[in-house]
Amino acid sequence: MAHHLPEPVAGLRALGALIRPGGLLALREGGLPTRFLPDGVAPGLLARLDAIGEDLVTAADIRWGSAAPRRMAGLDARGGPAAGREPEFPARPAAPVSPTVRQYLHGRLAMMQELAGDHLTAPDAEALSGLLDPHAAGGVLRRPDVFLLGVSTVHTAERS
Repeated sequence: MAHHLPEPVAGLRALGALIRPGGLLALREGGLPTRFLPDGVAPGLLARLDAIGEDLVTAADIRWGSAAPRRMAGLDARGGPAAGREPEFPARPAAPVSPTVRQYLHGRLAMMQELAGDHLTAPDAEALSGLLDPHAAGGVLRRPDVFLLGVSTVHTAERS
């Protein structure tokens, strides 16, 4: 994800320089917020975690996304690849999801818990702990009704 680079434009230029004429650069970036909890399970928790993450990024003055591949179109004039299409790919495995998807969701929640830290309300911290409990029937590793719904954008650019 280019938006995590300290200097996204410089990183994209460096990647573009590695492409041979006629070659293709493809970068997967986030899209819509990922959702995976059924209705009624910790209502609003994921949206609140997303909001905490956005607030932390803003407070830290982190430039994530400031020069993400959305701006690839301008790189051709500066020595990078010529811009291409930006298709979106939905991820929507039906419930029940595989153990691999469950592990991914567990890791994602654990990362969100760590980042949110003491910004969580007591009820959200409790709900998150329950979802992360590997032995709890209501945890994401065991719930039969967890799913995965997300959209990723793949930015492509072709070297002329």
